[in-house]
Amino acid sequence: MWNNFRRFFLFALLIFIAAEVSGANISSQGRIDIGRSHTIETRYREGEILVGREAGVRSSSVRPFPRIPGAEVVKSITIGARGARIGTQALGEKKELVIDRVRLPEGMTVETAVVLLEQTPGALFVEPNYLVRKAVTPNDPNFRFQWALYNTGQRITGDKDTVNGTPGADIAAPEGWDIVSRAEDVVVAVLDTGIDYEHPDLSSNIWINSGEIPGNSLDDDENGYVDDVRGWNFAYRNANPMDDDVDGHGTHVAGIIGASGNNGTGISGISWSVELMPLKFLDRNGYGDVAEMIEAIEYAIANGAQIINASFAYQAFRPSQAEKAAIEAAGAAGVLFVAAAGNSGSNNDFNPTYPASHTDDEGNPLANLIAVAASDQNDALPHWSNYGPTSVHLAAPGTNIYSSVRRSLGDYGYISGTSMAAPHVSGAAALLLQENPGATVSDLKTALLETVDLGPAFEKKTISGGRLNLHGALLFEPAEIPPESPSDLEVESATPNEILISWRDLSIDEESFRVERGEDGGGFVQIAILPADSTSYADPGITDGREFAYRVRAWAGGRGSGYSNEASVLVPLAAPEDLSFYPTSAEIRLEWRDLSESEEGFEIERRSMEEMDSKVIAVVDADTVSYLDGDVRIGESYTYRMRAFNTFAGYSSYSGSLVARAGQVEKGSSSGDSRCFIATAAYGTPMASDVRLLRRFRDEVLLPHAAGRVAVDLYYRLSPPIADFIARHESLRKAARTALAPLIRLAEWNLGEESS
Repeated sequence: MWNNFRRFFLFALLIFIAAEVSGANISSQGRIDIGRSHTIETRYREGEILVGREAGVRSSSVRPFPRIPGAEVVKSITIGARGARIGTQALGEKKELVIDRVRLPEGMTVETAVVLLEQTPGALFVEPNYLVRKAVTPNDPNFRFQWALYNTGQRITGDKDTVNGTPGADIAAPEGWDIVSRAEDVVVAVLDTGIDYEHPDLSSNIWINSGEIPGNSLDDDENGYVDDVRGWNFAYRNANPMDDDVDGHGTHVAGIIGASGNNGTGISGISWSVELMPLKFLDRNGYGDVAEMIEAIEYAIANGAQIINASFAYQAFRPSQAEKAAIEAAGAAGVLFVAAAGNSGSNNDFNPTYPASHTDDEGNPLANLIAVAASDQNDALPHWSNYGPTSVHLAAPGTNIYSSVRRSLGDYGYISGTSMAAPHVSGAAALLLQENPGATVSDLKTALLETVDLGPAFEKKTISGGRLNLHGALLFEPAEIPPESPSDLEVESATPNEILISWRDLSIDEESFRVERGEDGGGFVQIAILPADSTSYADPGITDGREFAYRVRAWAGGRGSGYSNEASVLVPLAAPEDLSFYPTSAEIRLEWRDLSESEEGFEIERRSMEEMDSKVIAVVDADTVSYLDGDVRIGESYTYRMRAFNTFAGYSSYSGSLVARAGQVEKGSSSGDSRCFIATAAYGTPMASDVRLLRRFRDEVLLPHAAGRVAVDLYYRLSPPIADFIARHESLRKAARTALAPLIRLAEWNLGEESS
């Protein structure tokens, strides 16, 4: 089975590589479909590349002239990423990162340009310009449609389907609003398709640049953007960030975060009052590129945004260093970056989706980044939502979400996607920041992740194992002292299907325990969150023939204890089961069930009735489930058994023994069917408890000994016609049961069974 998996993985990898190569030379019309569909393809803007360099390094030394005559730098973007790492190089402590957006000469492909310039002295990175796409109860009359905030089990007909919800499968907004409902001092930058800033439910919550005088065609605040009163339109390079998306995507996102609440109009945002900064970098069809995105991020940082919502996603050949640097710069400025996990139904641990999947040098998510999966009205993970046990932090409502849309589209409507899940987290973060003005990015992230509603749909799918709970986050108080570390972690037992571990609980105030597991020497991944006072865990999610290591830590108030000691175990291979044979004229055909996922092959052993010991007669490949033994003599009985093996775990236990006679006319099995002929006839079924007991007596007591094998062979030769005669007469069946009683008692005595 493991070999089949490896073959499938290699095949899938080849297909993926082929798809990437075939998609490399695309036009600027190419798209990634992440907003509402389930397919993601890598796209980038043809004729452009991004080149990163340290500020202060002469641009002429890294710009692509003379290597690429005719290339032109059309825009340089400076990012305050002091001390950041770009690949394996570190920026100086007093340096800033400059990203040059380079237009290539006509006819030159992006791939060629990247190869030509990658080794240019002074260049920190050279990469494509990737395209991205939009992946107290208030009195608002349409609040009843907002199940994500208050789920009573109401029936909703949204953009996906009609669904009856589960009461309580929401973010507990009304309870949270009893604590705080407005975040008028918090600025949330919405990087999207723009916002309909004249929408009646949004107009009062739009950020205003107080340093700019409207309509005078001057850059009054000298920030490089003329008349940027309400933000900026990076897609069309003007001061009007009005949403013109075909679905009203940006307006929908903004409404989730901060539609005016309790105003008797439309819906309620999570924060009834907040400053929404419209930064439009996606065009009317929902497309943009990394260069425009990072410029928007830098604008948000420079103009006081404390939270950035990124409801878009894309996949790339490799992570954009420019984008990562921009997000890290936001973190250095104290800005939380909330990103949609993506809508392709894939595991971001293995198929990264950006910007949600950016990591630090240790492979952990960036410190200021929160990646958000979607949940539905019944606290399930929709099939289209991306997930990731080590890369996606939590889930939030994302199916059939009712929010504001452009006025020309009808003011309000339903949209689904992780694009809708992310702003639930951004809105919650805004209220948290309003309630705790001195909170750091780490504080916000801890409060949001430590207070999720845990659920089976999110366990092993997200880092936190749960769905956003606004009320819990607002009540969260970090612990001053971490709990005591658990000790004496050990493996109690290990079978091919389950590992049981246990530990000593030394803490008196822990709120939970978190179990982490590593496989075959790899890194640890959190696999379970257990209640306080837990001292053991049974792990069913294992693979036979592999080595697993465990460690445990206690948690309280958002602080973790140190780790326990590590405990590891090599899981035994699963033995083959249901060894059986089918008769042929001159051969014995064996069949079995392969229960192992890691075997490299099987050894088949046989002995005749005259032989004392079994001998290996064949070694067959992994995933084989049958073998034809042609080296037999007609009429002679043979005992077979088999086991799986691999070089790492050694041998499995043996299958059940099977006695087969060459030329036998009935099918036989190691688990028995028609082979205990007289007992089966007497009881009417081979599954009767006494018949099963007699089969065990045969396999475990008689067959291991030469005299017993002779007796069994003689029985098989003489009993079939007698059994047929008994089966046709009820009086004989009753007499046979009486006659078998002493043998059954003997079997019970030998096998240590209690009489029934």
